[in-house]
Amino acid sequence: AVVTQWKLKQMSTPVWQGTFTTGFYEARKWNRYDLLRLEWPRKWAGTILVRIMKINLGTGTDVSIDFVEVVPYSSDLSSSIVIDTPVGTTPKPPQPTLFKAFELSYLEAVQLNGQKAVDEALAYNPDAGYAAVIAQRSQTNSLNALMYTDTGNDYERVGAIAYSETAELDQSISKTDTAFIVKQAGDIDMVSIGTQITVNHEIMVYQAYDEETGLLTVKRGALDTIPQNHLSGSVLYFADDFITVDPAEYVTGEIINVKTLTTTPTGILSLDGVDAQQIEIQARAIRPYPPANVKFNNAYYPESLVVTNNIVLTWVDRNRVQQTGGLILGFYEAGVTIETGVTYSYELISDGVVLDSGSNITANTITIPSSALLRSQPHTLKLWSVRDGYSSYQIFEHAFLVESASLILTATATKSQVSGNTVPAANITVNVDESLTANLEFDGSSITGKAQAGAVITVIIEE
Repeated sequence: AVVTQWKLKQMSTPVWQGTFTTGFYEARKWNRYDLLRLEWPRKWAGTILVRIMKINLGTGTDVSIDFVEVVPYSSDLSSSIVIDTPVGTTPKPPQPTLFKAFELSYLEAVQLNGQKAVDEALAYNPDAGYAAVIAQRSQTNSLNALMYTDTGNDYERVGAIAYSETAELDQSISKTDTAFIVKQAGDIDMVSIGTQITVNHEIMVYQAYDEETGLLTVKRGALDTIPQNHLSGSVLYFADDFITVDPAEYVTGEIINVKTLTTTPTGILSLDGVDAQQIEIQARAIRPYPPANVKFNNAYYPESLVVTNNIVLTWVDRNRVQQTGGLILGFYEAGVTIETGVTYSYELISDGVVLDSGSNITANTITIPSSALLRSQPHTLKLWSVRDGYSSYQIFEHAFLVESASLILTATATKSQVSGNTVPAANITVNVDESLTANLEFDGSSITGKAQAGAVITVIIEE
């Protein structure tokens, strides 16, 4: 450390350098790198210490010396250094990796096989489904992972997994948050705008990323998913080109166990070193997209509603077979042409009892009368789409509290009355101030004023 600092000082300190010629006979005995005390009154006072860098022997007694001033070692140089943790050169054995197993969506199937082929396959077997997986790189010396599936017999290798870019939520987010801070982010800035992001059971759409602040901007609730709340630490997988699919065709109700085995130059992770994730096939690809942009009395996700008000529920349409090209729509965007044959259904539930319901709705709004609401009780409203007997893969669901009227009396008080508005059943209490004091005036010859009935007025005359 001291030598390094000394070398740094040598490189950063201004020094004298030059050449002098001498006929001093003893100069012929000097060697390269010898130290000399050099005097040059026109340049500096006294002498400086110089090092011989080159000796040129001339004719006769002349000797030409190239020199450079010596920067001496300083006792102020510090020897305290920070020693980095040694980098292990031993290759890491395969480590478990984070992964997410899921049933393949309609759009992902179209991207892999083309819309015509997918539609023909679903027409032949609408209950079919495919197992898919996406994974995060667990270590630098792993190029890929392997997908293994098991339906009850034994695990079988079904594909190789190319790792996707990932990030981790640095904060919990609500259903309406479209910009939030992430950490442990990979090369997100290299990901294409419009890429699907899979997090828990929601699909988002990548819009922008600020590398300095870690702020990620997305669309929420895309394709056949609905916006959800997510806890800090949830992993976001930037999907699209990194989804691996089991080519086997499964049917509704089948349970598939999925494992991903990390590969490295030294081997493959054992099956016993990975916890399986289960997929239950639900014929996801054939199901219609759920309604989007759902509002209660023109508001998103209200925490409470007033028992005396009707609920006007509105939403917009989505179209599974139309939304296969261009930009992916988010939940909060405008509607598109509805998919042929799609209708809507809803239920209003409180304490397990259905208070109101409807089906085969073709409009984009319903009104739930206030008479169906229960005062001071929690309620849950569910809204979903239906086509050919298939309900949407996810349904819109929101819980809220029904409260008594939350109106506040606004009153105007005068000396004779209190006036204002409230609901008919409200109790109104008016406090009358009984501590009124007489207000008297003296004009030099008489005393006048007012007081409440029965008041005692005392007049003290000072002589």
